[in-house]
Amino acid sequence: MQSSDLNFYHLGIAPKMLEVLERMKFVTPTPIQHKAIPIALEEKDIIGIAQTGTGKTLAFGIPIVQRLSSIGGCALILVPTRELALQVDEAIQKVMHPFSLKSTVLIGGAPMFSQIKGLRRKPDLIVATPGRLIDHLQQRTANLNAVNILVLDEADRMLDMGFAPQLNQILQKVPRKRQTMLFSATIPADIVKLATQYMKLPINVEIAPSGTAAEKVSQELFIVKHERKKEILGMLLAKSDAMVEGIDFLHPRKPVVKPDRTKAKIGIAAASLVLLIAVSYGILQKRLGDLEEQISSKRTEISKIEDDLKKGSPVLTS
Repeated sequence: MQSSDLNFYHLGIAPKMLEVLERMKFVTPTPIQHKAIPIALEEKDIIGIAQTGTGKTLAFGIPIVQRLSSIGGCALILVPTRELALQVDEAIQKVMHPFSLKSTVLIGGAPMFSQIKGLRRKPDLIVATPGRLIDHLQQRTANLNAVNILVLDEADRMLDMGFAPQLNQILQKVPRKRQTMLFSATIPADIVKLATQYMKLPINVEIAPSGTAAEKVSQELFIVKHERKKEILGMLLAKSDAMVEGIDFLHPRKPVVKPDRTKAKIGIAAASLVLLIAVSYGILQKRLGDLEEQISSKRTEISKIEDDLKKGSPVLTS
């Protein structure tokens, strides 16, 4: 089927949700949305192989909102980083708002008090990073008994970041009677093990072979000496208008500069320097966020070891 023939009708989406999508000018679903939404609405477990930029957030976001608005309960979405948590929440909020559903975000680097306040409002949707959710579970400020939909977004990345122990803890806390959707760009052995242990006859939804880059995204690697980084970046910017326009993508929440094509061509050196700062700042913020989550996960492991020692239980360390 050609992408021009795809639409949100006949996917099992309720009329009110179709009206919301129409108001948002969402006309054509992406391939992952077209394949995953009908299965998700049937309450079946899903393993979706999809890359960033393929529209996977609404592939699980639309079914979540439709199901919560009709049957109630709570959805939990686990993501690897705080930046992704905020992006996922923002995307789903757009379709949640007309249904009067509430969400809260639990991430490292944000005040616990405001998150506890959000949890006390009994949100319909919780978007969390594993480390911070474990913090709340240990402090008994979060309760997962009402969770009937669980999503593991970018599961391969969570495992790469060392969150396997936290994921196992969380998966043991959520009710067994639930729908589980797992989305990943790749399907390594750890993902297969996770799916086998915690999912019920999951249906595979694959729009591209595991590890494929998103459509319309080209990837290039330039190996350069550190001292030539600015020079090479300036040359690449001078050759490609697209890269200059990519500044907004690299730093979406607080764009440092928005040059049009003419300004970009005239002030290429300034633009490349600003882009370099924007990228460096974004990478630094991401690394700090990831580090906070990893430190939190290590604290959890240490606390468990201390508890075992107090109980006189043997502690095995690798």
